[in-house]
Amino acid sequence: MQASTARKVAGALIALTGFLGIVILGTDRILWESLSGRHAYALIAFVIMDFVVATYIIAKADKTAFAVAAGWSAFRVVAQLANIYSAIEIGLTYAQFANYLFNPMVIQPGNPPGVPAALLDLIIILEVIVVGVSWKGRSPAQAS
Repeated sequence: MQASTARKVAGALIALTGFLGIVILGTDRILWESLSGRHAYALIAFVIMDFVVATYIIAKADKTAFAVAAGWSAFRVVAQLANIYSAIEIGLTYAQFANYLFNPMVIQPGNPPGVPAALLDLIIILEVIVVGVSWKGRSPAQAS
């Protein structure tokens, strides 16, 4: 994959994760109610960073941009998985919170089916793809 293609793909996928974050913010009522909205405000910060990183990688095709995209995406995956450890703060077990976060078959009162799980699962998949695309795009043979 050429660096210019990798740049566009990585940037578009990161922007898509930002858009999916906006959808979660608009549809996950529980997100706004838990911990006085702290999780919602954290997601707002993540969405802003998604768009900043997406813009950066699309505008600047160099190894640093690919490293930023890969680093941000890897951080997003780890942070999303680590979010499970905040379960106790909202009165759930780790298993219950993981089920809420990642099981699209679970229906939470007040939320449509699959919110947020289907969207979070998709975000994690997209972020893993971004890490791979960015790694490939930053290789010396591909960089432009």
